[in-house]
Amino acid sequence: MEKIAEEVFDHRVTRSRLQAFLADPTRALVIAAKNGAVVGQLRAHLILHPDQGPECLIENLGVSPAQQRQGIASRLVAEALAIAGEWGCEGVYVMTEPDNAPARGFYAAQGWSDSTVTLYDGRLMPPKTPS
Repeated sequence: MEKIAEEVFDHRVTRSRLQAFLADPTRALVIAAKNGAVVGQLRAHLILHPDQGPECLIENLGVSPAQQRQGIASRLVAEALAIAGEWGCEGVYVMTEPDNAPARGFYAAQGWSDSTVTLYDGRLMPPKTPS
């Protein structure tokens, strides 16, 4: 992942973070590439529960603005759903901010149902400077 188009990730990708993510069998990074550059990505996370079957969280879908509305996001989500199936997931969910109208419209067009939850955000420690 030497070349990454603008606005695909929210933050700079570091080699150490990427390697740690890819080494975890309960995580998947799904990417779309064009002309040798990453132009889209999302992350899938296997969630295990003691009282119900496994679920998959799909999050942080990002496609370069120059590549949007070409079916890339739909293909990324389809691949993530296939991975969730391989993991044996019984449920899949996605999250986006309430004011992210493009994402909400995309998921609604894909047939996802809207559900309201309250998410509390916090930090355990100050963020480290990426290496």
